[in-house]
Amino acid sequence: MLTKTARMDRPRQANQTAPLITTARQNHFLELLSTSGLWKQSCEQLQLNPATPWLWGNKSERFKKRLDEARVAGEKVLLNEYESQMHARILAGKDDPGSTNLTMFRVKRLDPAYRDNAVVNVNAVGPVAIQFNLNQSLPQARDEAEPQA
Repeated sequence: MLTKTARMDRPRQANQTAPLITTARQNHFLELLSTSGLWKQSCEQLQLNPATPWLWGNKSERFKKRLDEARVAGEKVLLNEYESQMHARILAGKDDPGSTNLTMFRVKRLDPAYRDNAVVNVNAVGPVAIQFNLNQSLPQARDEAEPQA
């Protein structure tokens, strides 16, 4: 068994990094992620494997918390950017040959207010019967409600 002194005297292996360099890279990654919102791009800029930040988070609760905060901040940046792009495309109307579908899907992921679905939680004790009537179309119901001229 190696003593503490013997382990400290051994040279670092090639796959080991100095703690200061790792901390600096972690901080730089978090800064890039929080300002861009793009995981892959942030990793590429630092020449990191995309799995590396997850590994850092698994080793350190503090880094994991900071990583979550950076992701949330980055998603807000992306959401603002995508909303601006959608607004510009709406104003361009028929002059814009591009589609907003992909942007809208991304926005729906980032902000639940844009989603078409809803989460329903039901806590019940005993037998429960739930009935959903999805066959009624809204335009038909509106036509029936309007008085005839």
